[in-house]
Amino acid sequence: MPTVGAVSNHTYRKGRERLMNNRYLDELNKRILLNPRNAEAYRERGDVYRYLQEFDKAIIDYSKAIKLEPGDAKTYRNRGYAYSNAEKYDRAIADYNEALKLDPGFATAYCDRGFAYDEKGEYDRAIADYNEAIRIDAEYAMAYCNRGYAYRRKEELEQAIADYSKAIELDPEYALAYRNRGSAYRHIGEHDKALADYTEAIRIRPDYFLAYLNRGHVYTEKHEYDKALTDFNEAVRLGPEDSVIYCQRGIAYRYLGEYDKAIADFDQALRLEYDYAHVYYERGIVYYKKGDYEKALIDLGEAIRLNHAFADAFAAEVAANFS
Repeated sequence: MPTVGAVSNHTYRKGRERLMNNRYLDELNKRILLNPRNAEAYRERGDVYRYLQEFDKAIIDYSKAIKLEPGDAKTYRNRGYAYSNAEKYDRAIADYNEALKLDPGFATAYCDRGFAYDEKGEYDRAIADYNEAIRIDAEYAMAYCNRGYAYRRKEELEQAIADYSKAIELDPEYALAYRNRGSAYRHIGEHDKALADYTEAIRIRPDYFLAYLNRGHVYTEKHEYDKALTDFNEAVRLGPEDSVIYCQRGIAYRYLGEYDKAIADFDQALRLEYDYAHVYYERGIVYYKKGDYEKALIDLGEAIRLNHAFADAFAAEVAANFS
């Protein structure tokens, strides 16, 4: 049994990797100081910043490397990846285009460009890029997983499940593919299959807070609220700044009749995301059930102001529970 304050192996490993990267940064800084025209050192330092998720710094270093050596496809791809993570998708796509001009067989650049198109809502273009990545590399698990995500966003859930399953076949330890397939199963009402996939994702990555959140959501839908709370509590421990977790845990408390705990969670969700319409709606329902009609009307009014669909949701709630 772990002691208080113990960290997971994953967290410990990430900490060690960060320390090693910081030491490597010191070495790269010295190399660049000795030779400011060392394109390789800028590329490598950009890679370290990218790994550390310091994407603006990575972009600066990749840009310097490109200026010094403009013919390297991988550097354009890596800068595109940094732009994509900085949510600058058009710039990312421009870099992926350049990488593919330099190397038309660059499967990773197709996959990454597909992701950028996906984030822009251009799902068919994303799928076309994933198809090309898979044509080049038929065992590219990430391309299958990403294509599955694009199909899911197009509501083509059976095709999404097929792609996630192929990704898992190619990489049986692919936690994201299990989680994504679980979400697709959940959306078609296959709750037990969803639970199995979320559980497998957690086995692979014990600190995967989104998998705990998703599994808790399924338990809520199955009316297994105590199990849901266990998962939401773990999700809060792992990702305490995520407003969705507090919203979902508050909903579980609502169904258990623990209204004060529900309100506390909804309050926290709104501290993290002040315009979260669903939270205003759920808190309004709890106030309504507690008989605090003034607060209920304020919250429900705010929910409807932010999202008119909650007017119909409240009418259905009243019809189901207060008639």
